[in-house]
Amino acid sequence: SWATWRATSRLAATERIAARREVARQVAHEIKNPLAPIRAAVETLRRLRARDDPAFDEYFDEATHTVLEEVHRIANIVTEFTEFSRLPAPNPEPIDLTAVARSVVTLHASSPEASGPLRRPLVVLSAEPIPAVWADRDQMVQVLTNLVQNGLDAASSVRDDPRVVVSVGPLPGDRVRLVVRDNGPGVSAEMEPRLFEPYATTKDKGTGLGLAIVQRIVFEHGGEIAYRAASKGGAVFEIALPISGPPLLK
Repeated sequence: SWATWRATSRLAATERIAARREVARQVAHEIKNPLAPIRAAVETLRRLRARDDPAFDEYFDEATHTVLEEVHRIANIVTEFTEFSRLPAPNPEPIDLTAVARSVVTLHASSPEASGPLRRPLVVLSAEPIPAVWADRDQMVQVLTNLVQNGLDAASSVRDDPRVVVSVGPLPGDRVRLVVRDNGPGVSAEMEPRLFEPYATTKDKGTGLGLAIVQRIVFEHGGEIAYRAASKGGAVFEIALPISGPPLLK
């Protein structure tokens, strides 16, 4: 009914605002971190210069390197946050999800970064027949690309035979499943509760917005995403999507 649609729409809008507020709060926190070394470097330079300290020239290189590095870090945070906040609502159409998964798998299976027979990543697709799914093709590519790349990064960090398996298949209740499994170290117990939070990351590079974006896309398609540890080690991300596509949330 119209009243139900209005209530659902209002709830969705409220949730989006709450999510954006939380991300904005974390962005502010992330940007504050690099400001401390920038301030310390500049204050030390000013102090050394004020007293004509011979150490000024020696410290100048280190200080300016620190400042430029931290400014670059802030720029990356702002860029990723902009991408997250600009993520459009899904534009669904009937798509062949297996074909989408195959294109992502093919791209990563022949990754140009792989060098030597031992380092060649193995990315494979396991697909059961499924009907066409109403979904945003580009956003599904983004979800799978992110999960496959995360899996390869994790597995490559601990072994010479990194492997990622992408599975597509039907689920009860007019849904389909997407599963991305890797043979890496899995997620630590401390990290698991914060896995989908913006800026939760164990990587040296990157801000950890990837899984937050994946979760947001899945939720806006009316789906669910969950993590579990693989029985033989590694990480498993399971996604369930309704065949009928995103619910009326706008």
